[in-house]
Amino acid sequence: MSDIEKEQKEAEEKQRIREQVVLLRPRAQLGSKLVFEIAERGADELLSNKRTAAKVNNDTALIVWLELVAFALYLFDRVAATRLNDSHPIYMKLLTDFVISGFPSEVAKFGKQNLRSEEGWADDINSSISTRSMQYFSLEQEITGAKGSLGRALPRALFSEFADILAQEIGLPGDKNVKELLGLRTRTAMADILKEFSPAAEEPTM
Repeated sequence: MSDIEKEQKEAEEKQRIREQVVLLRPRAQLGSKLVFEIAERGADELLSNKRTAAKVNNDTALIVWLELVAFALYLFDRVAATRLNDSHPIYMKLLTDFVISGFPSEVAKFGKQNLRSEEGWADDINSSISTRSMQYFSLEQEITGAKGSLGRALPRALFSEFADILAQEIGLPGDKNVKELLGLRTRTAMADILKEFSPAAEEPTM
């Protein structure tokens, strides 16, 4: 391949990426809103549910919110990998950028003020999201016994395991009500994400 042909191919690829960005940006922005809705609903439910309200506080709710943001992004990543194919990396980069951009104003609802004034806050959040994503993937692989393969359906046990881990993080490892609520919230989140990608989609068997 000549240098001219290489340059032409590179130019065509850059143009294709630009077109994908334009196409996927509105969808990713809507997705970021859903990420925050999922996290906020989960935290608010723990604070308002009569079976859990007396056991949690604002600090607990913040931990739950943070973990649900990361877990929702992982679920988006898993669905996008099968629904968007080659556009998946571009979509996830846009989605993550929107989430990080909106993070300071959203986290302020749970008492974390002035995040933008902290040096390196965006990099810290991005690193935390990446670390959590790897942990969730490892957890999924442990549950399924898979060797790095990404199937369409997520195992039902992943949602229960996530709820168990989060219950331990907030100091309520043996609380059945907390784990049930968190497990239900994450399964509902998965259904909401599937609808975001395809209104006619049904939740996969878990």
